[in-house]
Amino acid sequence: MGARAGNASARAATRWLVLGGTLLTATLLGACEFIYDVPVQVGSDASVADTAVDRKVPADVTKKKDSTSTDAGADRDARAPDTGAPEAAVEATVYHLFANSALWSTFDTAVVNPNAIGFTGGTFDGRYVYLAPYATTVTARYDTTASFTSNGSWGAFDVKPLLDALPRDAGPDAALVDAGTNAPFYGCAFDGRYVYLLPGNGPPAFAARFDTKGTFTSGASWEAYDLAPLAGGNAYGFGGGTFDGQYVYVVPNSTSILARFDTTSGTFSGSGTGWSTFDTNTLPDAGSGNSFTGAVFDGRYVYLVPSSSIAARYDTHGPISSASSWSTFDTTTLNFNAYSFSGGAFDGKYLYLVPNQNGIVMRYDTTAGDFSSPTPWAFFNTTKVRPLAKGYFGAAFDGRYVYFVPDVDFNLYFYTSVPDGLAVRYDTTLSFFNAAAWTTFDTGTLANAAGFSGAVFDGEYLYFVPYNNASNDGIVARFDAKTPPSMPKLPDFHGSFF
Repeated sequence: MGARAGNASARAATRWLVLGGTLLTATLLGACEFIYDVPVQVGSDASVADTAVDRKVPADVTKKKDSTSTDAGADRDARAPDTGAPEAAVEATVYHLFANSALWSTFDTAVVNPNAIGFTGGTFDGRYVYLAPYATTVTARYDTTASFTSNGSWGAFDVKPLLDALPRDAGPDAALVDAGTNAPFYGCAFDGRYVYLLPGNGPPAFAARFDTKGTFTSGASWEAYDLAPLAGGNAYGFGGGTFDGQYVYVVPNSTSILARFDTTSGTFSGSGTGWSTFDTNTLPDAGSGNSFTGAVFDGRYVYLVPSSSIAARYDTHGPISSASSWSTFDTTTLNFNAYSFSGGAFDGKYLYLVPNQNGIVMRYDTTAGDFSSPTPWAFFNTTKVRPLAKGYFGAAFDGRYVYFVPDVDFNLYFYTSVPDGLAVRYDTTLSFFNAAAWTTFDTGTLANAAGFSGAVFDGEYLYFVPYNNASNDGIVARFDAKTPPSMPKLPDFHGSFF
């Protein structure tokens, strides 16, 4: 989420305000590690093809609602009908070499529609991969049953007519939306039937959803809603979200208002009765001056990823308005430089917070106790692996590896950033503190692909969502992660955490 050309600077502006004091102090102190730093072993930056079973969700993690895909297409991971015959041996999962460039490919969505560029976040519905628009009003999707590099495998849809039809008050982004040069979407979610383009920026604060039973390019399959009038006109400025089996959450980034939609209500637009809000200013340590970028669900808790340093957690078993349902943690408790995160991931046991500037990955053991205590938390600095491995936006999990999506190379001293393609992945079967567990690949070697915002995993392939590589672009980078295809056994997971 670094400051970049074009509307990238607009997306980053709020973060600089939030982090101003912290950044100034960090600049004065330099890039030195503090005494809290964890020693690591120095290992080679390589990995080998291997076999392992997918990590399972702990037995005590339960979903609130059983949501299954309806008409999203044949899921490639679906089990065959039970015929009564003896089961065949389960094929071992083979995870592929990250640094093998032959396993990578690219596609430029701009060839499908010149305005299909500049995305932030995406999701997977069992067949299609969707990309959420940020720089324009054009969303794109890919049919995973067809050739990745074929134009015919891709579709695009401009949601602008939906937004134009909505009544709304004038706001700082209204003129840009009217011109079709900015869509206030920030992330994507799937609830088993509907694909949601989550609101951002604003006002206005548009959310849109697509009914996967319908035709992607037909306006009749879509509906939209402006959240800005909610919470006394303060429901805008969001930054990503998640789905917990019943509710779609959008988290506050430039204001303090969290919004959520009850997918069982049946009322997405119109009166807006399916929507509700919560003011995070009422939380201890997470009030005015803090913001969030992305959210993660672990089967019970929704985690708000801090743009600054105050992470928040909501217990979905309790009322959202009750203080007892919430807890917070200041990541700088462990390391003064552990701040500025953009997105997260969950591997069935651990929550990972993605560093946007300085490479310090925070990890929380969801089975180990009090969220507000430092004990379940740990950190690793990815610059131990490669000095320039530090600026990411979003993460993904394939059943064994956690991937950190390259965004920008941020220079703390000169306050500048440039698009980056240095992706990093962590092997969850090895020690978190061992540098040999971390490997890298530079997507810049692939058609100059860099500057991504989020990732989507479809059970076999990992997709880096294109955002801005010096200018808004549409170059999707895809990695052949493993065979045979299988989705991680995570609650209400649809390939993306952002």
